[in-house]
Amino acid sequence: MSIVKIVNHDERICDILYKPPPPDPKPPRHVSRYRKLIEPPKDKKDYAAMGVAKLTIEGPGEFLKKGDGVKKPSIEGHKQCLADGPLPKLPDRVTTGAKRTKIALNFVERNVKSAQSLQPRPPEKFLVDSPDGHKYLLQNKDMKLLYSDKFGAVPQYLIKRNDYIRKAEDKYRKKLENREHACKMIGEGERVKILKGLKDNWSAIQKSFLRLPLFIDTVYLVNKKKKCEDELRELEKYIKFLEENPYIYIYDDDD
Repeated sequence: MSIVKIVNHDERICDILYKPPPPDPKPPRHVSRYRKLIEPPKDKKDYAAMGVAKLTIEGPGEFLKKGDGVKKPSIEGHKQCLADGPLPKLPDRVTTGAKRTKIALNFVERNVKSAQSLQPRPPEKFLVDSPDGHKYLLQNKDMKLLYSDKFGAVPQYLIKRNDYIRKAEDKYRKKLENREHACKMIGEGERVKILKGLKDNWSAIQKSFLRLPLFIDTVYLVNKKKKCEDELRELEKYIKFLEENPYIYIYDDDD
């Protein structure tokens, strides 16, 4: 029987009982099939975009000095005065013997005549192209405004309303003209009958008014008394009108 002695070992019982699952493999990197079409050419040198590799360093005294900058070009054809000393004196002005006569002008009268002969300026044609009133002039005389014939047209609803008002006025005027022919005189018997009915109503309301108590202390009694007084007053007015006017005309009103 052989015995194996293991002195150095890293085995643990925890690792034997539980082992974590292996990580999922990463998917392969996506490479476009059009990559070769858009790759830049490789014939350009690596250091071409970084400038020249070696530069000539100037000395500390090689800086821009006064007067060494860009000079203003001289004007071609510029003439300089080459004469030395003062210039000779100009000759005297030659004058003729005739003197200039001064004409007196009346500027007020001249302005009045010119103002009377002026013509009024024709109005300028312009086009408004925004709700805020922005406009621009029409320089071309032959240019016409778009939809110029439809500007200022009366809307259809106003036309219909004006027709309705005109028909109503004609109907009312004809009605006034035919009112006299539509009048009818109430006969004596009918007038007496209406008068008798008014008096009977007055008597009935008078009885109900007299039956009211002398001491009125409720809202109902106050309203009833006021109603009876108004009805009696109105019936008395109609009775008086029928008694004083024996000839009464009525006409039929359609409205």
